Amino acid sequence: MNEPHPSSEPLGPGMMLGQGKYQVVSLLGSGGMGDVYLGRHLALDREVAIKVLRSRTGLSSTEALARFRREALLASRLEHPNVVRVLDFDQENGTAFIVMDLVRGDSLFERVAGTRLELDDLIDIMEKVCAALEAAHQAGLLHRDLKPENILLEPFESTPGLIEERVKVCDFGLAKAYTAEAAANPNARSLTRVGEVSGTPEYMSPEQARGERLDPRSDLYSVGTILYHLAAGRPPYTASSAMAVLMRHVNYPVPRLREAVPEADPRLERLIMKAMAKEPSDRFQTAAELRSALLSLHSSAAHSTQTPQS
Repeated sequence: MNEPHPSSEPLGPGMMLGQGKYQVVSLLGSGGMGDVYLGRHLALDREVAIKVLRSRTGLSSTEALARFRREALLASRLEHPNVVRVLDFDQENGTAFIVMDLVRGDSLFERVAGTRLELDDLIDIMEKVCAALEAAHQAGLLHRDLKPENILLEPFESTPGLIEERVKVCDFGLAKAYTAEAAANPNARSLTRVGEVSGTPEYMSPEQARGERLDPRSDLYSVGTILYHLAAGRPPYTASSAMAVLMRHVNYPVPRLREAVPEADPRLERLIMKAMAKEPSDRFQTAAELRSALLSLHSSAAHSTQTPQS
């Protein structure tokens, strides 16, 4: 068997993978670590998503493969309705690939492009993202690259004639194993090398921008940046370069939502300010706590719109 390595050539329709188990149908898109294809599991006659490790990653083949394998192994440990499920990891003629559930629908990035979400819609989506993070953190995993592109919205018919959406968090390509003991021990060997910066600048925590050791509160900061983006129609920090954006996360005050959107709910502004606090100790401490705070906005908003009884 050939040692798997990053693929430099796109896969053509009809190509077989996994010793004839999977057939490539078409290219769906590209991410930071690989190309994603629509595929078919032939024995089950089922559509799947196939992510193939691409050579243009900026990493050596050994590093890229190790990170790709880690994505498959870590994500396969998560069984949660709001996490895209990993079904298989294999290699064919030296090409490494991951097989995942196919999610048909828009990304949150596509949904929010050029617009802002209403408070109820924002809460409905992001409380499910928090539920997915809660499961990941309880399993000892950090996402480390949470952003609107990695949140998928899949329509489904919940009852005849009623279309709802499933929220799915995907792309654990930068996920890391985490233990509270390791985070509390500054002398412990870190799974994230000090000085290593990976992620998407617009949604990265200050400690991630500095290349420091991370814990679940870094993911919660990312949730705060996404909440701001959904409510304001743009990320909280923008600049002419990625480095400038990172430095704003580190050095600039948390932007106030109502300066960008004067009519925004002040309770949402306060929630975002807490989620994006510069010091992790000043943030929500768990995904469950942040989810509860979001849901309280939902119920408070509903309560405040009721007509007082005479």
